[in-house]
Amino acid sequence: MKLVDADTEDVADLISRYYMDCYGAQVTLAVLETIDERQEAEKLRNDLKTVNSCPSKEPRNEADQGEPSRDVEHFVDRHRPALITRVVLVDPILDDLLQDTLLTPEAYDMIRSKSPSTNKMRELYRFVRSWGNKDKDRLLGSLKKNNMPLIRDLQGN
Repeated sequence: MKLVDADTEDVADLISRYYMDCYGAQVTLAVLETIDERQEAEKLRNDLKTVNSCPSKEPRNEADQGEPSRDVEHFVDRHRPALITRVVLVDPILDDLLQDTLLTPEAYDMIRSKSPSTNKMRELYRFVRSWGNKDKDRLLGSLKKNNMPLIRDLQGN
């Protein structure tokens, strides 16, 4: 399905299928603000607050996330390309994230079904990009537990 000649429902379906529901809502908000549809963005933001079918991965406030600054890029974002190409044992990380409820069982199964490990990591990053720093810290903890030599190497760069 293409966006050309797509109606509202088709566009919503494409966004939902590609980005999944929770991150798709964030993408839609960003698009609305970019095209100067701030009133529609605010309406969607309010609607999302009442529906709230997504587990909250966004910080309620900066104190909840322990973010030192919005200008500081998180380790897992800064080293995304290296982590995607160099993490080989992804399943133990997925196990940790499922146990920490950062991934739903469906997301866990979908990511695990991918092959090779680079595709698993790319799929995982579809979720990670919507997480706050606190959740990214939990991912980093799992990376350290399961891939400490790689993390040390990246920290040296």
